[in-house]
Amino acid sequence: MLRGLYTAATGMVTQEMRQETISNNLNNANTPGYKRDEALLKSFPETLLWQIGNGQKQLIGGLPSGSMVDQVITAHDPGIVERTGQPLDMALAGDGYFSLETPNGMRYSRNGHFKRNQEGYLVNEMGFYAMGNNGRIKLSSEDITLDEYGKISIDGQMVDKLDIRAFENPETLIKEGNALFKSSDNTRETTNASISVLQKSLEKSNVNLVKEMVNMLNVVRTYESNQKVIQAYDRVMEMSAKEIGSLR
Repeated sequence: MLRGLYTAATGMVTQEMRQETISNNLNNANTPGYKRDEALLKSFPETLLWQIGNGQKQLIGGLPSGSMVDQVITAHDPGIVERTGQPLDMALAGDGYFSLETPNGMRYSRNGHFKRNQEGYLVNEMGFYAMGNNGRIKLSSEDITLDEYGKISIDGQMVDKLDIRAFENPETLIKEGNALFKSSDNTRETTNASISVLQKSLEKSNVNLVKEMVNMLNVVRTYESNQKVIQAYDRVMEMSAKEIGSLR
């Protein structure tokens, strides 16, 4: 009896973790360049049941032990590109990522919502420097022209070219929050990717609100189902305890 109780409990824990992932996706639905997460589930190893008798041993089936979250993966499919009209807003068409210099090292992002700081450098919302082929990009004006190759010009004079990186295996990038990624030991860069830059545009998150809401409803229903199972086991155990206690 207790095995069923434990199985239902692991199901509730699993759904709580799924809910956290879905909630984070919904909270970042309007974050430019955000990539949604998805929790992948797996079952605990089954316990094999054997029938032993008359000197023989026969397998009669398996007994499941509940579910658990195997891993949380990030979907790197592109979001919809939206026109903003702001000269320092940039979007990437293709598989590339903007390179950013942060206090913790190089980071990569699809969020191209940039601005010019007080020193004239091109930075993102958190003040991290957008990197070009010559390092930090310094602008004398926000009135820039950006071509599809990432070349930045002011008054017809080229200033720098955006440092845009592409990866053979983006699934190995480590997500850090704020639409930032860092490379892992297994991340491999590639120069064969097809990338173009769009000025005065931003890539929206790749969160599908309808799909996430449906997933959230499924999580709530599954959680409630497991909760009812636990309540049923609790009532049965309470009745059993009372009956055993009444025996003389």
